Amino acid sequence: MGFFVMFLGIFLSVLFGLHYYVLRRLSRIFEFACPWKMVLLVFFLGTANFIGTMVAARQVWNEAVRLWWIATVSYLGVLWIAFWLLLVYALVQSAANFVRPIPARASQYLVVIGLLALVSYSVYHARQIQVKTVEIFSDKVDEPVTIVQLTDLHLGAINRENFVERVVAQTNALEPDLVVITGDLLDMGASAEMLQGFNRLNTPAFFVWGNHDQFLKSGRAEEILAATPIRILKNETVLYNDTLQIIGLDYLERQPDVEVKPILTSLSPSHEAFTLLLSHAPIDFPDIGAHPIDLQLAGHTHSGQIFPFGLIVRSRYPRYRGLYTDGDRALYVSTGTGTWGPPMRLGTDSEIIVVRLLPLPDKPEERYLVRQAEQTPSDIQND
Repeated sequence: MGFFVMFLGIFLSVLFGLHYYVLRRLSRIFEFACPWKMVLLVFFLGTANFIGTMVAARQVWNEAVRLWWIATVSYLGVLWIAFWLLLVYALVQSAANFVRPIPARASQYLVVIGLLALVSYSVYHARQIQVKTVEIFSDKVDEPVTIVQLTDLHLGAINRENFVERVVAQTNALEPDLVVITGDLLDMGASAEMLQGFNRLNTPAFFVWGNHDQFLKSGRAEEILAATPIRILKNETVLYNDTLQIIGLDYLERQPDVEVKPILTSLSPSHEAFTLLLSHAPIDFPDIGAHPIDLQLAGHTHSGQIFPFGLIVRSRYPRYRGLYTDGDRALYVSTGTGTWGPPMRLGTDSEIIVVRLLPLPDKPEERYLVRQAEQTPSDIQND
């Protein structure tokens, strides 16, 4: 309860600051009066709308609530982009004043065009899913194994049946040996119908819980996943093809007192098999300890999704995007296949990760190599 109160206080403070700065800057640029009453009114209406949307989404879900939710989160995305655009433009105006002040009409056009361009690009870019490849060479691998990682699809309000169909088609085209889904597959508004596309996966699929998967009513997520071939791993181990040991962790951050090391100790990962750890939120190398984890795949961070929110995310997760290594261990944190909240990405990519486990080349001095290979755009688009 204490954490929730603290989070709510921070959220409301940030939301008020965004409204205050954006309204005051716009009032100067477009030359209209902006008294405190206006700021407080807009902030109050925005906050009440957001809370109302959250309550409605949890109590009843229908098409009207879905559209309300999309409008609300999109507004927050536009507000965030507008804040940073206006902040940067204030610096540009200040610098220009030393040479020649920017005319008022020009400022108005620049702000409107700039905001429209950034918002339009961020919506478009979120729909362009990149395929990124990581190659890992290990003496524990005798034959090549291809793994596709999907994460943070957030199926529900925005990402729906067509999105799943296209992601599955692209995944099958990559010809993986197996698919792993590292949490936040589901979100408010998710239904069994949305996941039917996963029945067309050509390979086994494993899933670990994320925080948003638990936003659904108790038992609903399990019911939805039961109608698919996706296997849930909750603090358990499965051996794939007698060579790859897969450990799937529950979403541990909902239980702050639970540590990873005792869980891994109870699962007794083998030192001989290549061990793949699946976790929704990235777990730092020291928190894993000496357990033989060769590769960890995670998501959760979205890399901040809309710049520069990633700077805030990085303060919580120092390893928040991309590939990291520590001796003979590796961690890949995906920025996510879908989006949460605003259907926008600015400065980050939506991505599908292809992990190729390969036998180590004939170099006795090296027993483990990691490299990030090509990245290519896919033709997947959201609904």
